[in-house]
Amino acid sequence: QQLSARDLRRSQDTLTMRCFEIMACGALLLLNEVPGNTHRELGMIPGTHFVLYRHPKELFERINYFLSHEEERQRIAEAGYQETLARHTYLHRVHRMGELIARRLGGRYRELAVAPEPAQAAS
Repeated sequence: QQLSARDLRRSQDTLTMRCFEIMACGALLLLNEVPGNTHRELGMIPGTHFVLYRHPKELFERINYFLSHEEERQRIAEAGYQETLARHTYLHRVHRMGELIARRLGGRYRELAVAPEPAQAAS
């Protein structure tokens, strides 16, 4: 699959793991624009890692554009893929959850917070 469109209006206006799964497959993510900058807080930049659209007509315009501009589509999809693997895998999320749990429980589960970073665990 080369393109994938995702509508977040029912997803509480945030990027979901499905968005990251799409990018982890190497596909270009086309995402509806939602209020806030959740994607920027996560280091995901529109036009660099994925593409935003504002309304259905623009979605179809962007689909047609990227289907005929393969090099640009592949460049954005590759950047989304690399950023996702570097910072947004399930292992990253589990590591972060361990840190938050350990902090919340006052260090009683300190070993959760000292689990190896995802990059270290892969080596």
